[in-house]
Amino acid sequence: MFIRRKFDKYVIAGLAAGLFAYLSFQPVYRLRTVMPPEFADTPSSLPAPQRAGEERIATAYWNCAVTEIQIQYSYGRQLPLDPPPGFQIAGPSPSNAVEAAAARLRYWRRLRQLWYVPSIWTKVYEWDFSWLTGSVKAAGEWLGEAWRKLSVFL
Repeated sequence: MFIRRKFDKYVIAGLAAGLFAYLSFQPVYRLRTVMPPEFADTPSSLPAPQRAGEERIATAYWNCAVTEIQIQYSYGRQLPLDPPPGFQIAGPSPSNAVEAAAARLRYWRRLRQLWYVPSIWTKVYEWDFSWLTGSVKAAGEWLGEAWRKLSVFL
């Protein structure tokens, strides 16, 4: 039992705030913004201008993965075999449509190979309140189900 002291309510409020902060500040894995060297498909046998062009394409696809793909498929989730519609680049692209489609598929396969490599991910901490909304939603569903069961007897 609590002894009624002046600071008891502050201790309880502090504990509640600490628990809320602990549950809300969660680790999230994000792709590194710097493209890993393994992602670029640039053999040393290519002439320098072609190699530079291929590196620009690889960088564009990596940026697409950072901005689009990791939002849909988080760390640890399996990527589909075929590239999703969001895996497109608008900037530097090969000269014709066949080369562009081949490059898109090639870099999608490369991304799928690297997706589970821990070194391309970084762990950051972010505020995440989904635990709260999930709990409230579950409680609401439980109350709705309980009310339906009780209304049978009324």
